[in-house]
Order: sequence, then structure tokens, then C-alpha cells
Amino acid sequence: MKIKIYIKFLFIACIIFITSQSGFSQLTVDVGKDTVYCTNPYTDTLILGDNVKIGNGVEPYTIAWECNVNTFIGRKTASDLLNDSTLVSPVFNYGVWIYVEKVEFILKVEDHEGNIVKDTIDVVFSKCGCTSGYTVIELIKGDSVWINAGPPGGRIAGFYWEPSDGLTNPDSASTWCKPDKTTSYNIVSVDTFGCHCPCQALEVRVAVSGVIDLELNPETNINLKQVGNSIRFDNYLNDEAHISLYSLNGNLLYKTSIESNELDLSQIIPSGKGIYIVKVSIGNNIATCKLLNN
Repeated sequence: MKIKIYIKFLFIACIIFITSQSGFSQLTVDVGKDTVYCTNPYTDTLILGDNVKIGNGVEPYTIAWECNVNTFIGRKTASDLLNDSTLVSPVFNYGVWIYVEKVEFILKVEDHEGNIVKDTIDVVFSKCGCTSGYTVIELIKGDSVWINAGPPGGRIAGFYWEPSDGLTNPDSASTWCKPDKTTSYNIVSVDTFGCHCPCQALEVRVAVSGVIDLELNPETNINLKQVGNSIRFDNYLNDEAHISLYSLNGNLLYKTSIESNELDLSQIIPSGKGIYIVKVSIGNNIATCKLLNN
């Protein structure tokens, strides 16, 4: 009787061993949760599948990301959107978020014994876009102004202001503004995916006794300098640069906006020798310098 039980035990153990060594291993793959990428025009690197987990298979694995999506520039596959669709964690090709909004990706994994499993992940690109133009407001110190970003709509769930200095309610689209000094404000929109998009909205210039009180600040990454009767500055991305020319007592003489890194002021500077103040604002960066007219 004992011999029969022992033989039966060996038979069951052999079956388990053979099964475990055959193609019936429980290969698994988990690509993680659906993902929202908060993007803007200068986002450098977006990675797909950085939370992928593969288990219980026989290495090496063969990886294949798959998708099929219609865009305004035609049908695109994973090889069009990714730098290498055979990597576990590929990088999105730069700029794909401009023409792709939502994509369902399928990760196909095959192990060395031919077992195949798949898992899917939905990817959404929330594009950062400004909701308002740039505005300059001039105030006498002590006065207030009502600022309004407009009502939320579409995918915009709300707004808030940065910085909060001088604002009665910085977490609202509309608020009273009474800064103690000249301040540039960003309006930050928050979309329904929870992405935050800051945009330079306005500059409130605070005047003392009717003239603008300027603070000279040559230490800035704009690197503003005078070359002859021109000004030059760093503007590598050709963003919109807001330029203002003031008299020494702070009176505004001229203002313009350009998308380059140089402006000739020879036709703008009043005739005769004198010293003036130039202010350049690019995004959140502001620089001022003295301009000598010989």
C-alpha cells in the first residue's frame, strides 16, 4: 500500500514539474494606470511605460507597442509616435502632442517559450495654451484695478494668479489688484485633467507721483545691453519680447513688441544727448538698463 502511495506521489510531482517547465507559465504584464501628460511647446521628454511590470515569464522578452490612431495629418502607428516601439519604456517623439490628443496603446509581450500577453493604457496629452493676451496697466500707488481672466470653459476648470502679491482673491479668475510695486502676473489655468498652464497675462506698473518707478536690474539671464543706439538681448526661442523706453524720471516714451533679439532705437530716441531707461520683458524674465544717447 505504501509503495502505491509513493508511486502516485512521484507521478503527481512529475506532472507538476513537467507542467512548470512547459509553455504553461503564467506570463503577466501590467502597463500601469492611464496617464495624462501635461505638455507645453517646450516639453523635452515624455516617457511611455515607465511603470511597466512583467513577471512569471521566461526571458528574454520580445516587446511591441501597438496603436492605431487618426490625426489631422493622417493615420499614425506606434512606430510614428515613439522613438522605439520595441522598448519597454520608449520616449515619445518630440511634438507628437501637437497632433495627437488621446491614444490607446497596447503593449504586447512574448517570452522565450512563446507565451504572449497584452495590456492596454490610455494616454491623454493636455496641451498648454494661453487664454489671454499680454496687458500693461499703469496705476498710481495706492489705487486698485479689477483684473479678470474670463470665465472657465471647455476643458478649463478654473484659474489662479501668480504671484498673489496685492491680490484680494488670487485663487479666482477675477480679483482686485493693488500691488505696492510694479509686478508682472501670470494667469494659471487648470484644466479638467488637473494640468496647470501658466501664461504671462499682465504687468501692473505702479507709479509714484504720476511717473513710473523703475528698478534697474542688469543681473538677468536676458543679458540686455546697448550696442550703438540699438539694444541686444538673449532671445534664443524668438519669444515675444515687450520693450519699453522711459525717461530718467520714469515717463513712458515708447513701447513695442518684437520676436527677435535686437531693436534699433535711433529713430525713436528724442533728439539731443541724454540718458534713458530701457526695459525688456520676455516671459517671466525682466531686464532694465540705461541707454546713453550720444
